[in-house]
Amino acid sequence: MRVVLIAQKPFKTVTFCEANDVRHQLNEMDKQVSNFCTQCGKPNEASSKFCFNCGAPLVNPLATESPQKTSSHIFTPPTQIAERTQANLETTKITADVLKFTGVGGWLRFLVIVLMVLGPLFALGTLGNLQIEFKALESRLPAFGQLLDIALAFTFLQVLWSIVVGYRLAKKYHDAPSLAKWFFILTPVLFIVQSLLMLSVTGLPRESANAMKGTLVLEFFKTVMSSLIWYLYLVRSKRVRYTYPDPITHVHCPDCRQLVYSQSATCPHCRAKLIPQ
Repeated sequence: MRVVLIAQKPFKTVTFCEANDVRHQLNEMDKQVSNFCTQCGKPNEASSKFCFNCGAPLVNPLATESPQKTSSHIFTPPTQIAERTQANLETTKITADVLKFTGVGGWLRFLVIVLMVLGPLFALGTLGNLQIEFKALESRLPAFGQLLDIALAFTFLQVLWSIVVGYRLAKKYHDAPSLAKWFFILTPVLFIVQSLLMLSVTGLPRESANAMKGTLVLEFFKTVMSSLIWYLYLVRSKRVRYTYPDPITHVHCPDCRQLVYSQSATCPHCRAKLIPQ
């Protein structure tokens, strides 16, 4: 009979100082993980005092622990630390996006300029050209006068609505994005109504009626494409989402005029005291 001897490695003796060093390293790693908001559940940095998403005050559990409890900290699995670290990185990225894309700038500023300046000027310029052309023919063919009246009414309606939408976007009214979306949805509809009214006018020469049909089809295609592009921008833009928050959960600070969470006791920007809504 053969006897097989199995060699075993001796157990390594861990001193009290080494155990304290390991415990200290675990505590330092845990301080770097995220602190989750009790209001919206979003992860925040452990050193943050207010939630970046909703502005609610944060309670850091590590800051409220007693020294005795901290010294006997429970071991945190590496997978949980990795998940919290990833959440912390995502939170940092979102916070950077909020700081970068908040305010009327970039394409949003260009949209405001289009609605308040470029669009009205182009519409009024087109109306002026029609008035010059149709006034000379109105004395012989009254139908051109009817076309001019229809174009005048719809142009002034569109210009007025465009300026109102652009002004509300520039002043950061919370309903401005919804109003702008409806503007770009209804603009092609109004153009269709205007075209049908103009085509219903009788007494026009056949050449003029055919030329007007071709012009209306081309202008309708341009209107639909521009409205679709700006509507998709309003839906998908980060700047629009961060600049016009929900008025139910956010208010303006009376001192610095920054948007803060409505249930916050103090403003995270200027530390002014707030009256809960």
